[in-house]
Amino acid sequence: AAATRAADLLRQLPCPVRRQEDPRATVTELLRSLKVPVHVQGYTYLREAILLASLKPGQGITKELYPAVAHRAGVTAAQVERAIRTAVTLAFQSRDAQLWRYYFPSGGSQPRKPSNGAFITRLADELLLLCPEEDRA
Repeated sequence: AAATRAADLLRQLPCPVRRQEDPRATVTELLRSLKVPVHVQGYTYLREAILLASLKPGQGITKELYPAVAHRAGVTAAQVERAIRTAVTLAFQSRDAQLWRYYFPSGGSQPRKPSNGAFITRLADELLLLCPEEDRA
């Protein structure tokens, strides 16, 4: 009952991002709405990670996703993880509280910075809702 009520409350909030024709554009809009700075390398890695996570939900973040993004970028998985953590931290520091509460609801009065994995999987889930599977392939 509580889960249904929480889902009903979330549906009442206006979705801050609208579906784009290109899933990459939708992810870009999601990241910009959350104030992820475009000038940091983690922005690019986050965009790739979210797209990959939406194609294969449930994959391991550190064992599969970071290495896949690193391979595409020609860097190490540790560099990808660190750059994403920096991007998420900077976005959290300059956040719009209401928007972050929409994407990352927390039980307490003080919002908590999501982990890299929570950030990626939540936005990948949002992408799944906004873009049909055939558009993401």
